Amino acid sequence: MNTPNANRAMLLLLLAGVTWGGFYHVAKAVLSVIDAFGMVMLRYGFTSLLFALMLWRFEGLKAFRMEGEGSRLFLTGAIGFAAFNFLTFIGLSYSTPEHGTIIMALMPMITASINWARSGSRPAAHTLASIALAMAGVVLVITRGDFASLLASKSALGDLLLLGGASCWVVYTLMSARYAAWSPLRYTTLTTLSGTVTVLAVVALAFVLGWTELPTVADMERIGWHLAYIVLFASVAAVVAWNVGIRIIGPLNGVLFINLLPISAFAIGVAQGKSFSAAELAGAVLVIGALVLNSLLSRRGASAALA
Repeated sequence: MNTPNANRAMLLLLLAGVTWGGFYHVAKAVLSVIDAFGMVMLRYGFTSLLFALMLWRFEGLKAFRMEGEGSRLFLTGAIGFAAFNFLTFIGLSYSTPEHGTIIMALMPMITASINWARSGSRPAAHTLASIALAMAGVVLVITRGDFASLLASKSALGDLLLLGGASCWVVYTLMSARYAAWSPLRYTTLTTLSGTVTVLAVVALAFVLGWTELPTVADMERIGWHLAYIVLFASVAAVVAWNVGIRIIGPLNGVLFINLLPISAFAIGVAQGKSFSAAELAGAVLVIGALVLNSLLSRRGASAALA
């Protein structure tokens, strides 16, 4: 890997991390106007259309063939886009953007835990220690140091839903290994389209049951710029930037950039005049430190094994 390519990859991953960090603040503002059902419907209604146009433009109509994978792709999309987004946005309506990004930053640890459960292969000692350290940090963030509030707070409920959403995205990512021969754009597009079908079905059911109301024209006018950021930047540009960056420098190096989510989210919160408790800040430092420690030690172990 040459230096120009590495620099390009790091710039792309930097942009993706900062964009996703800001996404949670924008999404929180949208949720004050419409509910999570409307939010997910609008996000992936537009996003799936844009991905479909990109796939058609760059790979042609043949790339839309399911190749006998229709059922699996439908399940993958339902987990990665419908379940992930409903859990994330419902959770965010009870929690805060900063908490959301801290929990999403746990994805490397969640991945190690799921791989352990699937394969029975125990993670390295430093990974287990990092998981424990990161979970301690998350508990500090969620409870703000008041451990008695862990089960009583609505914010704690929201944070648990966010954790479920993060786990769904990890499962979706792991399922992508089956489609290694496909381009990242093809896999993303076909699963997004499949997930959007599930999203529309869930929203239709929620509307019939009276759980939600469809966004009005006035609502759309109020959140127009927010929605543009969520669709164009957080859902399309950042995903493409992340996939290209990871493809160039690899996941062991690229995963470090997931730390930008909580850093940028907390920085935006400070710029907005928010104040954070010492426990929240300490918890954020623990989570980020655990991620950095695990990534660096894992990379060193991989280099030693290769040597």
